[in-house]
Amino acid sequence: MLLRGAWKINGPKEWPNQEGVWIQELDLKTNTLLGEKKQITHGHASNARWTEGPHLYKIDGKYLLVAAEGGTGFHHAVTVFHSDSIYGPYIPDHSNPVLTHRNLGQGYPVHATGHADLVQTQHGDWWSVMLAKRRNKEGQTLLGRETFLTPVAFQDGTPVFNPGVGRIQMEATAPNLKQTIPAYPQRIDDFSGNSLDLHWNMVRSPSSQWYALNDGNLVLQVRPEVADSLSNPSMLIRRIENDFFEAHTKLSFSPNREESAGMILYRSSTNYFQLVREGGKVKIIKKQNGQKPIELANASYEDNELVLGVRCETGKLFFYFGKSKAAMELLGSPQSVFPLTDESAGGFTGPFVGLYATSKGLPSSNHAAFDWFEYHELDTTYSPETLPDYMTRLTDFGERAAWSPDGMKIAFLNRTYGDVYEIDLQSRAIRPITHHFPHYGFQRVHYLANGDYLLTGANFFDAANPGKARRPENCQVWILKKDLSGPPIPLGITIKEGIAVARNELRIAWVIDPDLFIADIEYREGLPVLTNHKKCLSESDLPEKLKGWHLEPQDFRPPFENELLFNAHFPINNHVAEVMGLNTTTGKISNYSMGPERYDEPEGVFPDGSAILVESNRHHPAEVQDIKNWNLIDLYKLPLDGSGELQRITYFNDAMRYKASNPVVSPDGKFIAFQYAETTEITGKGHGIILLDLSEFKRMSKK
Repeated sequence: MLLRGAWKINGPKEWPNQEGVWIQELDLKTNTLLGEKKQITHGHASNARWTEGPHLYKIDGKYLLVAAEGGTGFHHAVTVFHSDSIYGPYIPDHSNPVLTHRNLGQGYPVHATGHADLVQTQHGDWWSVMLAKRRNKEGQTLLGRETFLTPVAFQDGTPVFNPGVGRIQMEATAPNLKQTIPAYPQRIDDFSGNSLDLHWNMVRSPSSQWYALNDGNLVLQVRPEVADSLSNPSMLIRRIENDFFEAHTKLSFSPNREESAGMILYRSSTNYFQLVREGGKVKIIKKQNGQKPIELANASYEDNELVLGVRCETGKLFFYFGKSKAAMELLGSPQSVFPLTDESAGGFTGPFVGLYATSKGLPSSNHAAFDWFEYHELDTTYSPETLPDYMTRLTDFGERAAWSPDGMKIAFLNRTYGDVYEIDLQSRAIRPITHHFPHYGFQRVHYLANGDYLLTGANFFDAANPGKARRPENCQVWILKKDLSGPPIPLGITIKEGIAVARNELRIAWVIDPDLFIADIEYREGLPVLTNHKKCLSESDLPEKLKGWHLEPQDFRPPFENELLFNAHFPINNHVAEVMGLNTTTGKISNYSMGPERYDEPEGVFPDGSAILVESNRHHPAEVQDIKNWNLIDLYKLPLDGSGELQRITYFNDAMRYKASNPVVSPDGKFIAFQYAETTEITGKGHGIILLDLSEFKRMSKK
């Protein structure tokens, strides 16, 4: 039996943290130690610190001792020793340490390598598993120690780890063995079983049964014990396994006095975050390095039921609460994950996330019930280069797609102030639409119900001031006939930004601040002209809370097209936006998104009129790293039933590098065409048109 320890070192220690490896015989039948223990090494060098974790092997008639040295931090290392006898002497290998990352510097993403073990497969090849830690892109170590794998080759008796590389790699070839994948925890634990799943942990050993599984709920007793103390509080937590993750839970709790219940991100009794319901408020509480807990933010909340959520990405924590997952609000400002990291908390066990309840030292008979708990990794690989199976890249360039009335073609711009192109969805052939006449570049393209093209753009372009062409007094509306028999014909109006085009009627809507106008298009002697031109809404007509917000029309709601769907936005307030509707017959104004603190911009409407696609920052309802919230967007589906509940469709923005925008729905409602760009790029910019198959999306979402 091998032991690690600092006892019985003759005389005082010769250097700080001097320890050693001891050997003693073990009777396997009686499980007792026999004879005297003997120290066989104090480490590979005269200043070796914290020698520990010994493993002993007999290979080709000789004994090989593998040990860890240097402590479990940056200086951790693997060393080996050789002996002809089990009791020694053990000679340090001349290559020691045989594996370490301390020589790679503190910026290397994998560090603290040590505690190696060796195994030989049935094929005769050797492998090693060892412990190490990963740094995130911010240089912090959020996760605890993890197990890594490298091949090993013996050269003159010395184990060489990852020959030709000499270090742990993030990706490598696996052993030629049958793969056995252990059961992984479900993304959502609905607590419907008779016992807790094994991934749930407690802190220290319980002295009583303080939790129960009742009718699909996990019920915690509200007890005096707190997370700060070295006791066993009412806390069930699971390991955080990812640098980018999201967790939610649904809580039912009616607190008394100082009682508190909710979510906790727990590193230790000295370092944690809490997102809890306490009194009539939801609070964020932080404790770091043993200092007094501080309240970071709070919001009033009176209902007994609520959903709590936390999101971790790019070294930041975002805390949310709401009545449902579809109606979450950001609480406070994003918080650095630093208090949960090794660099702040020390150690190597890593943080946990889970459920917590306490009465803060006071007696209580109350309970907190959790309906479900969800944890999942955020997919940071979701990008234009790694599209899911239900998406197809149609083009490698282009922006602002528009469907033809028959659903067989998509028109798009190659760039803002550029040309219009059209792709045939059957042949995938792309043809230019506006190459046959001189122009100064277009900003939008739409199809009219008769198949003609509606274009917007100025009759000049100033390269020194490109934005001048987008100004309301300069951006004109043109009609290009579908047979491309001539240049486009001006309609005689200028507009601000977007324009709404009806699917079934020759009707358009546009804005010149502060008013929204509507008109029909008629063809007289083959030339398009506007008729029934009228103002239908002004900024001052909006509901009181939105009065004065700017307007932008988006679509006419099918099938009757007597409701104009538009965007009300307020740039001064960080550019928040609402999805609105105006009944052009009765004048009734409806707010469909009901998220005045968020950016929800309507885009393409579904052909049955039941829902609309929305560019939304619901997953990022705050500026992050100086990125404006209209760039922190993905695509959502919003039912036009007044519920305000959005379903997320795309996940380009999870890692905050890309955004999806400008979605439009096919006439049969089966496909979505949209574009992508980087979050730092100007609104409307696109790098290609992507097609999303809604039936496949639904099927894979269920799966």
